[in-house]
Amino acid sequence: MFVLGQKVCFADVKHPCYKMAYFHELSSRVSFQEARLACETEGGVLLSLENEDEQKLIESMLQNLTKPGTGISDGDFWIGLLRSGDGQTSGACPDLYQWSDGSSSQFRNWYTDEPSCGSEKCVVMYHQPTANPGLGGPYLYQWNDDRCNMKHNYICKYEPEIQPTDPVEKPFLTNQPGGTHESVVVTEAGESYLCVLMSQLKNCALNQCFMLTPGKPFMWFKDVVL
Repeated sequence: MFVLGQKVCFADVKHPCYKMAYFHELSSRVSFQEARLACETEGGVLLSLENEDEQKLIESMLQNLTKPGTGISDGDFWIGLLRSGDGQTSGACPDLYQWSDGSSSQFRNWYTDEPSCGSEKCVVMYHQPTANPGLGGPYLYQWNDDRCNMKHNYICKYEPEIQPTDPVEKPFLTNQPGGTHESVVVTEAGESYLCVLMSQLKNCALNQCFMLTPGKPFMWFKDVVL
């Protein structure tokens, strides 16, 4: 589901776009630094979240991908928050977390009793839909600090001002009558991808791309409503 260097998710002049890199095979998941490098190689950054609205947007995208049998399942996602300095036992530890893209956003969405600090300097967004709820409720979408060498999925963000340096072939677009999205199949260097263009969220045009293994059937998301 992931090919390093492929530029398949581009923002428009006003809105960012997001790429969920989810790996069914655990051996394909990556460390924080690997995820960060993958996003930056494609002209993006590891996800930073500016406010609750953006958090809810990402949650909605993940919910639409969680389909029995064909969609994503358990597997946390790296986001671009990490701790600077030591502060392992300091009460100020939560204040030491900063966004790797330089964002000054103070928005946080920690799970109950997180961050636990210690040797856990990097941050994931929980995505454990089959896990039993904990003290803070389901392990879904709230944040947890983790060791940076752990292997997870990740989410990239592409800001409006970032433009691709390498062109892709002109995509083939199909409109879905009565739906709230367009599907876009992009082919580049023999690799195939499916993009879902969200168009009815607070009148903003947002897009979301998912890399698919060549030769496998495309995932199809019908009547996506956020």
